[in-house]
Amino acid sequence: MLSGRCRFLAVLFFTGLLFILIQLREPVFDPETGAWTGVSSVFHLLARKNGGLNNCASEVIRDIAQIWDCNSFADYGAGTGAYALYMRDHGFETACVDGNPAVKVFSRNLCSVADLSKLDSTLPKADLVLSLEVAEHIPEAFQDAYMRNIANGAQKGIVLSWAIPGQPGAGHVNCRDNAWVIKQFEDLGLKYEDLLTLKIRRKVESCPDEFNTINFKRTMMVFSKV
Repeated sequence: MLSGRCRFLAVLFFTGLLFILIQLREPVFDPETGAWTGVSSVFHLLARKNGGLNNCASEVIRDIAQIWDCNSFADYGAGTGAYALYMRDHGFETACVDGNPAVKVFSRNLCSVADLSKLDSTLPKADLVLSLEVAEHIPEAFQDAYMRNIANGAQKGIVLSWAIPGQPGAGHVNCRDNAWVIKQFEDLGLKYEDLLTLKIRRKVESCPDEFNTINFKRTMMVFSKV
């Protein structure tokens, strides 16, 4: 039989453990930048299938880079750096940034830390800029800076996703419909590439078991510099 003191310590221990598990259920987001922060974000990145790389999406991203004769690639909001590592391994000059310091560890120091919610002329420029699962986490007050950062960084074009209204997800504070996103980037001087967008969406839809296909088939978009 446990003594009263032992029972108290056991209850205290399991209460503390339960509290920690509850805290780790969802990643913590910086309300100003939208970046994942804290230990919980590391657990969620570790849990992502294939490091968050959707193999079907990555194939089309590489195809688009080849169509546009791109030599360089940058990922804005890289998460684990999986897409940057993929593109580097396929011969592209590669850079990547994320608001979460854990990106440096996950990407084996390929990626650096940056705040995409603030206009930043020092962000890496590249022929093709990728930004997946980022925009919906950026508060509305800072969305213009985020979009300008992407537009300024891309020399030839952009591939991005932007969660649509009603799409579930931790930290989704700024979901937008496709038409709104298209209008914003057209106002920044980019051209919406409907055929390339259709190509990448059809490709990811054909791979239902890949990471985030359920959303990417509705949210991925391609834009080129006019």
